[in-house]
Amino acid sequence: MREFRTQLNQAWLHDLGVRAFPRRAYTDYKTPLGEDNMWLEPQGYALLIPEFPNERKHKLFAQVEQRLLAGEPMGARQIERPTAQSSTPAGARENGGFWYALYGPLVLGVATFSKETAERLLRRMTFAQFASKFPDYWTGQWSASDSLDSSLLKTSGLSSNLTWCAHAHAWPLYCYLRLRERNA
Repeated sequence: MREFRTQLNQAWLHDLGVRAFPRRAYTDYKTPLGEDNMWLEPQGYALLIPEFPNERKHKLFAQVEQRLLAGEPMGARQIERPTAQSSTPAGARENGGFWYALYGPLVLGVATFSKETAERLLRRMTFAQFASKFPDYWTGQWSASDSLDSSLLKTSGLSSNLTWCAHAHAWPLYCYLRLRERNA
């Protein structure tokens, strides 16, 4: 297993090359995103790789801040420039919305090189942040949606997703506990 992981890691680093961030070339097998359109999902996992140098982690996170976090109330949206080919509106769900399940790995990845920044990111995805940014909205702790519309839509903070799940309370708690483990 270690040898297999080493081979995968080497292949991934080779594919990454000198690019500023890991790519996700397609949303599905037919919708291209392009080489310069950042997608959140691989970024958090890249930051979690122990062999990925801290210098590159800092540079990668700077790109995430600029491309996905800037102007967003709850945390990084899923994609820098939503695709027009999607049936999902730009700024909702996988086409530029905020998803707890993809933001959590980003928080934990950042914790590998900056505890303070990770804690700041964690605070952004809490119900306290939601209440501060969207005081007129209400969401249930156990019945919240797994994604929220981003600032790209007038409905920022609401959900275009009808899937209700535990992401909104589970991911902040999981990240909190993992960050406490790191400090123990």
